[in-house]
Amino acid sequence: MSVDAALGRMVLFLFTLYETNKHFYTIMKFTLTLFILLIGLQLNAQERHLSESEFLELEQQAKQEMNGDFEKAFSLAETINSSNNPIHQAAAEGIKSYLFQINGDEDRADEHYQKALEKLKGLPDSKEKSRTYMVLFGYHGLMCWKRDELLSAYSAFNESRELAIQLGDQYQLMKALNNMSLIDIEAKNYKAALATLKLSDSLLKANGSLFDYNQYRGRMSILHYNLGLCYDRYGTGRRDMALVDSAIVHYGITIRFAEEFSMNMLSAKINTANLIAFKGEYDKAEKRYFHLLKMCEENEFYEYQGNILFNLGLLYLQTGKFAEAEVFFKKVGKLYKKHNVCYMEYVHSNYYLAVIYEEFSDYDKAEEYIALFEESYQEIEKNYKEQAELYNYDLASRDLAVNVGALNERIASSRQLIYIYIGFGVLVIVVLFVLLRKSVRDKRKIKSKLKEFKEKFEQEEELNKKVYANTIQSFTLNDEKEKEILVALEKLIDKEYYLQSDFSLQNVAKKIKTNTTYLSHVVNKNFGKSFSEYSNELKMNYVVRQLLGNKTFQKYSTQAMAESVGYKSAVSFTRSFKKRTGLTPVQFLKNIESE
Repeated sequence: MSVDAALGRMVLFLFTLYETNKHFYTIMKFTLTLFILLIGLQLNAQERHLSESEFLELEQQAKQEMNGDFEKAFSLAETINSSNNPIHQAAAEGIKSYLFQINGDEDRADEHYQKALEKLKGLPDSKEKSRTYMVLFGYHGLMCWKRDELLSAYSAFNESRELAIQLGDQYQLMKALNNMSLIDIEAKNYKAALATLKLSDSLLKANGSLFDYNQYRGRMSILHYNLGLCYDRYGTGRRDMALVDSAIVHYGITIRFAEEFSMNMLSAKINTANLIAFKGEYDKAEKRYFHLLKMCEENEFYEYQGNILFNLGLLYLQTGKFAEAEVFFKKVGKLYKKHNVCYMEYVHSNYYLAVIYEEFSDYDKAEEYIALFEESYQEIEKNYKEQAELYNYDLASRDLAVNVGALNERIASSRQLIYIYIGFGVLVIVVLFVLLRKSVRDKRKIKSKLKEFKEKFEQEEELNKKVYANTIQSFTLNDEKEKEILVALEKLIDKEYYLQSDFSLQNVAKKIKTNTTYLSHVVNKNFGKSFSEYSNELKMNYVVRQLLGNKTFQKYSTQAMAESVGYKSAVSFTRSFKKRTGLTPVQFLKNIESE
């Protein structure tokens, strides 16, 4: 029987009592209590019903609060859990499981995760059920990751990915791929991580309509930060400066898309400074560190502050400034004790302080800090291998020196080969002499080409500055549409949109709200070339300007230059650059430096 029917019958019953029962008021009091109880039950039943849109909104709010306000996120989960829909309840238990994991309570995290799975058992298959499993697997992956269970985390993210593909949920698919790539980076599977991130990049560009302007910029910032992180770890591990340059490029794109003072922006800036120090540009890195340190102090970003202090200590240690290094490593310890942040930096600071005091011949203090390091290290033993590689990055160089020494000993013991070496040396000298003469001739030709190109380029640049204004002034009223297209195109060029890899005829036409035929016609008419030729010329002109006037850009590898203007392949970039200038990027740069 429904609540409304029960209320109707109760009213009829009251009327009958009024007519027949002399104890009406006593019975009325009793009945009124039941009436209020029924009303309460009806209101409670209404409160326990959540529409799908209300559920999704509450779930999204809880996700946004997860890493910030535990109490608020938990309260939102409880609200969702009050729903009489088992799928909503499962989602609420999943949120709670991750919240308890963040708080370090693994037992309660597991308990709520199992509750979430139990809620879904026995329910008929549906899109909503599959979606909830997809989200739960994502939470479980994050939980395992925080426990350093990388294989379990990767497996959970992969299950979430497969469900996202089945459901056609591009947003969740990108999240799963992003997390899988980070697991690969942590496990040092850099090639696999790069392949996953490039797939994410393609998906993001193809599904840009799923996001508003700020959301799209946020996703781009995260994607390029992860690309930068992958190239960073890969490049520094192999001491490959081309990969390091690629990391710097992607961190730069991260900063361009990130919000001011966001965690993503700060991380990208700190990592860029670290890479600059890694390349040996210590003065430049030092200035960046102090600028970032001031920013973090003003905004009370203690975690980042500790990281910068630690990196400054490393920089001074590497440059032999032991007193300065001591100051900054001690500041890390003070920050850790006051705010309980930067535990790993604190542990490693103790190690480096021991090294410094050994350098100072203060062995008592060296032993004190070594003891602190060893005591703390027991808690992070699982991660030691990765950290040891960071500490001993010069180990490969020392091994190489040993190998060279062994090689020299073998050569010394094989004196009978000396005549062969002498003959080979004479041959090498002759070959070098021939190559040197050829090199001189080629260098003269290249210098002549460079001079001729620079004069032509400067003339073209002046002409390009006037082309829009002159062309627009020459339009008649009948050409208004063509004028609009050219003005809109000019605005995109001013914003350097042509540096993006998706700067194509179709995408540009869509952005300026015209069709490809009109856009192609306007470009051909006003610049005398196809859109593809025009796009390529803009990119190459940008590289030429950077090579002529930007010292930082001059240090980029060819691959990094290619990526900065939207090329994926250094080979195709070099081909285009040589077609434009008559020289390869390396030849162009060498001759600029020699002027």
